Amino acid sequence: MEWNGDLCNKCLPGYLNLKGRYLLNTCGAMISTDNCQYNHYCISDFTSHQECQLCKDQIEQCQCDIFSNCLRCEINSNSCQKCIIGYYFSDTNQQYEVKENICDFLNESMMCTYGNFCRGTFGSACQSCSAIKEGESCNCGGILQPQCIQCSATGCIKCISGYQVYQNNCISGASSNSCAFYTYCHPGSRDVVQCIDCTAVSQNYCSCGADFCQTCGKQQNTCGSCIKGYQLDSRNNCIQSSNICDQNTSSALCMNNYYCNGTSGTTCTTCDQIQPGQQFH
Repeated sequence: MEWNGDLCNKCLPGYLNLKGRYLLNTCGAMISTDNCQYNHYCISDFTSHQECQLCKDQIEQCQCDIFSNCLRCEINSNSCQKCIIGYYFSDTNQQYEVKENICDFLNESMMCTYGNFCRGTFGSACQSCSAIKEGESCNCGGILQPQCIQCSATGCIKCISGYQVYQNNCISGASSNSCAFYTYCHPGSRDVVQCIDCTAVSQNYCSCGADFCQTCGKQQNTCGSCIKGYQLDSRNNCIQSSNICDQNTSSALCMNNYYCNGTSGTTCTTCDQIQPGQQFH
């Protein structure tokens, strides 16, 4: 150490000269930036008791007293000068909080808002699902839907090219749009195969000139019956059903005093029928 009267000009390694005082400034036995002095940080791949570094252009969090998620501290006041990626200062709550509609910590879409997806790393702004490519997932109300470019309350209603909607999910294969009326394409079909006649147990929507038909109506461009999760309206078009189990078989789409006790698209059951000890979502 070097002294100037009673004050220290230069400290031993691992100590910080703060206004003439020498303070321990190492990562500690349990490596943590919390052990560092103000405006310093611990490099993530450091070994124990290594000296903390001055915050500048690092990616790790800086020690800024009571403020977390900072990259650099204000020198003349106990506050944050710059946030780490994905955070901002909330004037309302007077603290640093995670931004909304950004890629999550796993670089996925769970933190994206409804109808958006992640293409990037944590903190990157999410994009509209209309721009999704193969292998990317849309956030449809907290449920990640691969290859989906448009959501509904129960799942996906529109997929990227090469995929089709089946039971609210995007599946690969041919679409029934290429089939003649009153026929459908079996889910998963990739090669040129013959379309199948529609029945009440068809495994895909039927080509009827209307959406979500399982069988066709007597009049052109109408439905006779609908695929699971949809129901006929007064014009014989299929619309999304109400009071049904969602695609995760949870009760999110059920009416008050009803719960899901079946598979996706089935009608919710009145809570009066819940048995002692029965669990549901």
